[in-house]
Amino acid sequence: MIKTCCLTQTASQPPPECPERCGNVTIPYPFGIGPGCSAHDTYSVTCNTTFNPPKPFITSINLEALEISLEGTVRVNNPVFNCCNGRTNHLVVNFTNTPFTYSTTATRFTAFGCNNKYTSFNSLKFINASLSSLESKYETDACKYAFMVDVVWFGRLIDMYLVQSMPSVPAVLDWRLSGSCGAFGPLDSGGNMSVCGSNAYCFNQSVCICSQGYEGNPYLPRGCQGKSIITDGGGLLIG
Repeated sequence: MIKTCCLTQTASQPPPECPERCGNVTIPYPFGIGPGCSAHDTYSVTCNTTFNPPKPFITSINLEALEISLEGTVRVNNPVFNCCNGRTNHLVVNFTNTPFTYSTTATRFTAFGCNNKYTSFNSLKFINASLSSLESKYETDACKYAFMVDVVWFGRLIDMYLVQSMPSVPAVLDWRLSGSCGAFGPLDSGGNMSVCGSNAYCFNQSVCICSQGYEGNPYLPRGCQGKSIITDGGGLLIG
């Protein structure tokens, strides 16, 4: 039994001195602040203390993290690109060789402006978009904007044109493990072990979750603990 467990569970653990927060944002493992604190370099976070409060940036994609979820998502501040006064900016995003992709359900590509045309090559990991006028004879100096945005956040804006004065807007990224939860980074062909901790399993071949009746961080060796159960005095169980 002990031998089998050791062969199937390869979850690691960050050193105890690793910070768990940067400013107002909790940084859960497999993410980590500083050398040796993340499960893989692509999950490394830089805590920029020049801001007050400090702000965390995912090092591999250089985007500010607003919220990290162990369910496989992270909200980031994503740049707003514009074409103003004849100056064309291209929106180029490249998540190749990282575990991150734009969420297909929570994030949308959005562009607006008068006489506006955009051309783009995009997928979940790579976007290359440019803004131009539909007809050059109607070319104006009016600004055009393009951005990836959290659809819920954008839908709550009282005035969508407030984005014009924003350098960045929230967007939702998905992050996924490699090889049916076999690795945090590029899959090592040496084996097919799981990075999920005990009392956890690989869900949808891409993320670890705690088994039923357990809660906690499924990426730590013993991160999933049994849920506490109390009674109301009459024998009724309450989770």
